[in-house]
Amino acid sequence: MDYVLVGTQAALATVRGCLLVSVQADLYDDLLLRIREQTLSRVYSKTVKGVIFDMSAVKVLDTFVFQHLADTGKMSRILGVEAVFIMFQPGAVSALVDMDIDGSMVTTFRTCEEAIDYLTATPPPPVSEELEDDEDDEDDEDDEDDEDHHEEPLDQKYDEEAVEADEYGRE
Repeated sequence: MDYVLVGTQAALATVRGCLLVSVQADLYDDLLLRIREQTLSRVYSKTVKGVIFDMSAVKVLDTFVFQHLADTGKMSRILGVEAVFIMFQPGAVSALVDMDIDGSMVTTFRTCEEAIDYLTATPPPPVSEELEDDEDDEDDEDDEDDEDHHEEPLDQKYDEEAVEADEYGRE
């Protein structure tokens, strides 16, 4: 397990390929900036599959801190790594709801295990495999069309076109 201390109130650890950001106490501006910097640095270096913000030790949460962490999660997503929150305390949740914060903008889980399972789930197949499947489907459709549509020999097709040209006065 990779472990980095970010100040005295937050720590970063890599658990089963996910970056676990443990917030130990109330956060201040400088610490929030260091958490963001370290988190995005790890995400950018492609050493993690997902980011988990552990909020279990935070009893009171204001809009600034929540928005800062949520924005860090958005930045992680832009860099290609999903970010989730775990273990919000009832008091922190109550404060966010009282302040009319939209909680739908973040993904939350009750346990770290649930979050890791979510973040490390099997990714969708690569685009190249999907394209091959689509091409196979198109070939199947072409085969079906061939059964319904009788192709005329080229000689006969050109003769009919010549007759039509005569009917319209074209050469």
